[in-house]
Amino acid sequence: MNFSLITLLPIFLLLALVLVFVFRKALIQHIRSVGLKQRAYWLLSTIAFLWGTYFLWYLLNQSEWVPALQWPFLRGWSYDLLMFGCIAILLAALFLAKRLMVMTAGGYFIGLIGAIFFQTERFDPNRGVIVNNAPTLWAMIFIVFIIIGIVWEVTRFIRKIRKSS
Repeated sequence: MNFSLITLLPIFLLLALVLVFVFRKALIQHIRSVGLKQRAYWLLSTIAFLWGTYFLWYLLNQSEWVPALQWPFLRGWSYDLLMFGCIAILLAALFLAKRLMVMTAGGYFIGLIGAIFFQTERFDPNRGVIVNNAPTLWAMIFIVFIIIGIVWEVTRFIRKIRKSS
């Protein structure tokens, strides 16, 4: 089965639409109260960190002077996760969900580090190839960080609504 993180995008969009519908009045008030300058600052800084992590990994992976750092099994996943993270950050910037933006960018970096240090390889006798679990570890750590960021933002927003009413 060929799995891509882009297949999870409709689920996250549906979840975002449900949250927008449930909290629409408070969200509109929150969006109007936050300035465009602050929203642009958070968006650009987290996207820059995300792309910086990707380019650092790419440069280390393509370097000939450090052959131990070449991980060919992560090549396809790195760009998919990067695009998924950019979409998540753009959606979070719409609502100025700072914690979600930081957790997304940090989850990409920590997921990469975790995949490098905790990977295992095994031989699959059915297919006759060596299978590595690093892409799965990277994706799972990244998704867990995004989910933690979503829960953190939603609980903070609900607490803010309860305090104001």
